[in-house]
Parts: sequence; C-alpha cells; structure tokens
Amino acid sequence: MCAFELTSSTVVDVDYRLGPENSFPTPMDDCVDVMRWVHKNPQLLKHNGQISLSGISAGGQITTVLSHVARDEKIPLVAAFAAVPVCDAAVMTDDFQLVADNPYASWKENYECPWLSFHRMSWFYKNFVPKGYNKKDPYLSVIHSTNFEGLPPTLILTAEVDVLFDEGGLGPM
Repeated sequence: MCAFELTSSTVVDVDYRLGPENSFPTPMDDCVDVMRWVHKNPQLLKHNGQISLSGISAGGQITTVLSHVARDEKIPLVAAFAAVPVCDAAVMTDDFQLVADNPYASWKENYECPWLSFHRMSWFYKNFVPKGYNKKDPYLSVIHSTNFEGLPPTLILTAEVDVLFDEGGLGPM
C-alpha cells in the first residue's frame, strides 16, 4: 500500500502457486502470465501502462527473470526491485549438495546462518527444482543469462549475512 500512496500506482500482488506443492517452472509461468495480462489490460486496472516489478527472495528471483522476459517480449518496464534474490540454482549438485567449485564465498561463509542456512536452501531447491532440470537455464538461474542489456533500472538489495549475498551482487560475472 505504501507504493500506491506515494505514487498513485496500481499495485498487483500476484498470488502465484508456491512450492513445494508446485515445482519450477509453475510459479514463474504464473508471474509471466500476469505480467503479460497487466501489460495488455491497463484499462481494466485503470493504470497508465507503466509497469514496475518487485520481489523478495524467491520473488526477487522472479523479478529478475521477468525483467528479461519483458525485455525480450517488448513489454516496457519502468523499474525493478529485487531483495535478496535467488540467482543461481547451479550452486547445487543433482543430489542437492553444494558444488565443489562454488564461486560464491557467501555460501561457505554463511553455511550455518540461522535464518537461511545451506541446509534450508538445499531443502528449498530439492522441493522446487525438478530432478534433472538444467540448473543453468536462465529462466531458473538468471545469472546464467547471456544478455543483460536493455533491462529496466534495477535496485538489488542483499543481506550481508546470507548465503545468497554474492549471488545478489550478480556474482563473479
């Protein structure tokens, strides 16, 4: 509501299907469908056609991927905000252990972090990413995209004591 009051914006909060009941790509597909619908139907929502995106954690991952989808589909975005986004599922092996050559120091430094430990993230990945799925698919792991041009102005917020800290800085690119 704060965004609406400050900017007179129309806020659409997407009730996408969550894991573990719904694995990837279902939640992403839900959000892509809503973004397309909002873009095509500004008169129904009484908005001016300007769209911004935001999300936290898994929602941050969705926000970063939607920015790429919007660019590719010529859906203009004003801005994006992603807080502590999950950007790289390829940090996990197929049996959901940390890959030996993990390039993100924050995964090792915050392995036992009480609010988001390796074990908790491993559980999320195990219950979200279908077994055998290509974890480097940019639709899942935006950091593996080959094109970061033409994206909207984006603010990425990270948390220093978090396994995802280095990913949120878009890692060792």
